[in-house]
Amino acid sequence: MNKFLIYVVEDDSFFLNLILKNFEKNKNYVIRGFSSGENCLNEIDSHPDVVILDYILDPQQTGKMTGIEVYNKIRAKVVKTKIIFLSGQDDVNVILELVKMGARDYVTK
Repeated sequence: MNKFLIYVVEDDSFFLNLILKNFEKNKNYVIRGFSSGENCLNEIDSHPDVVILDYILDPQQTGKMTGIEVYNKIRAKVVKTKIIFLSGQDDVNVILELVKMGARDYVTK
């Protein structure tokens, strides 16, 4: 059986570690964590099956990409990868916009 390759992009180290620990329990997954979109994009040629992507990546870090920018770059390179947004945002309009863009799902922290 082939293992699913899952990338998690989350700038909050607590949430990143929490997600990684939960997914690592399943032996059918290969899980990789990234604290920035740029780091994830450096490894995107491995064609992950799923990317769990934080909607609001650290806005305090100038020069860093937002979740939407990372999403668009992933989409341009690996169309088949499923992308699930993860965020503390619970605005229905934001969620609907992401789904219209093609996000596979949206999970609120």
